[in-house]
Amino acid sequence: MKWKPEHNIFFEMSACAGSCINGPKAARATSVARRRYDVIQYAKPATEFPRRPSLAIAQDYPASPVARNEYGELQLRDALRTVGKYSAEDELNCGGCGYDTCRDFARALIPRNAERMMCAAYTRKLAQKKANALLQKMPSAVVIVDDDLNIIECNSNFVHLFAAEEEPAKNFEGRALSAVMPFSYLFNRVLDSDEDIVGHDIRYQRGILTTSIFTIEPHAVMCGIFRDISEPIVQKEQIIDRAREVIQKNLKTVQQIAYLLGENAADSEIILNSIVRSFTPKDGDDPIVREQQ
Repeated sequence: MKWKPEHNIFFEMSACAGSCINGPKAARATSVARRRYDVIQYAKPATEFPRRPSLAIAQDYPASPVARNEYGELQLRDALRTVGKYSAEDELNCGGCGYDTCRDFARALIPRNAERMMCAAYTRKLAQKKANALLQKMPSAVVIVDDDLNIIECNSNFVHLFAAEEEPAKNFEGRALSAVMPFSYLFNRVLDSDEDIVGHDIRYQRGILTTSIFTIEPHAVMCGIFRDISEPIVQKEQIIDRAREVIQKNLKTVQQIAYLLGENAADSEIILNSIVRSFTPKDGDDPIVREQQ
């Protein structure tokens, strides 16, 4: 017959006869039965304390949500356009601004509870546009390449300097740098050594190019800047810079000469004064009488 107790039974699996009350270090003055009795008596539950009447501390707080302004579709679209989102594909809902969706962000933009610069995608596009505008307006030829020496971006001056035919700068994106310019090995040198090249002059065709190649991302992205110093406008700037340099050197030389002349004059004055004092008679002395004596 199977036994089915009404509650769980705790079995203490012990290697000692009599369990802990008869194990090592147990007192031997009393019997095992007495020690068991003492443990059971000690483990009896304490007398329950009378419960005091409980205090009513519950409190209900009715919900009072802030009224949400409702804006029409046209207002939301206008707000989204200010951060460069012109279609549903532009609404990334990335949460970078702190709002769950781009439309929630637009709802905060309308009452000016949020700023456009909170949108990470907008700030990234804005920075890229500024960089592109600066790249295109630079008077020097500029090219940006990757670690495979493929052109990532370049400006129109680079195309005008190295391309055989005038093409839009966008057409050069993805092309191999070696197919456009003859000294792409300089970029390989910077890529391998991670040391920038600054102010390196290269003779190219009938001109001289001042070249600077530096790393944007180590062993990944590099930038090259080239300028033809043989152009008349560049020559004029160099002549002005050289003239200013000569003027500064002349002024420095004149100052050094004036300093040396002043120092020499001071030394001469000290020596002459000492000679005069040595030949000047003291008070009461007659040089003629002193000689006769």
